[in-house]
Amino acid sequence: MLKYILTLLAVWSLIILSAAGFRGTPSLEMSLTADVFNYTSIKTSHVGITNPVIISIMNEQQFPQFSDDYFRMTGRNWKSEKIHRKIMNLFRSHALRCLFAYRKLQQGKDLFGFFAMADRSMSHKFGLELKTRQIGKGLYLGHPYNISVSENAVIGENCNLNKGASIGVESGTIQSGQSRAPILGNRVWVGANAVLCGNIKIGDNVLIAPNAYVDTDVPPNSIVIGNPAQIISNRLDATEGYINHVC
Repeated sequence: MLKYILTLLAVWSLIILSAAGFRGTPSLEMSLTADVFNYTSIKTSHVGITNPVIISIMNEQQFPQFSDDYFRMTGRNWKSEKIHRKIMNLFRSHALRCLFAYRKLQQGKDLFGFFAMADRSMSHKFGLELKTRQIGKGLYLGHPYNISVSENAVIGENCNLNKGASIGVESGTIQSGQSRAPILGNRVWVGANAVLCGNIKIGDNVLIAPNAYVDTDVPPNSIVIGNPAQIISNRLDATEGYINHVC
């Protein structure tokens, strides 16, 4: 029982940070220390954290997909990362906090509604609306503000979503009850302010350029630019240099 109470308090601290949109001073951004834990009331005796509360919520076995997201976002291995480094990265990155909460909700393991609360906080404060529960491993959120994904959308593995990206149903289909959203394959890079809508399928290894409007199917190994969308096909290097740390 004590373990659950302590875990509850630790998760509540994470949610408070999410709701407040914690941002340190420039010096803290560059070199976060144990002082951060004092700020969140999570006490640690030394930099090598042994606090059972932290360890219990940071167990990789509980978040098999978040570990892949973490690798995509940071280039670092979640399993071998030091506990204090994991905590500090979560505290200073609202994108990681969003993915942390999202994966818990995706697994149906919400803790007394706290992760749902954190998810709503991300939506209200940062505009991160990942409504679908069908997102594969290794999601990367670039400049993570105002990203919207329909509850009917499907996103494959190792995909990138950038600021202002919108993946939703076609206008006018919600009222008819036939609303369908895009299905994205693996290694799809969606640029800033790009819009993907309707019952379309995006193949593997596709780059959607910033500000593109896509309402048609896109074959694998393609680059999509413009509005209306123009497709440049047969590009095996479509996402080369854009999608990194593939897991």
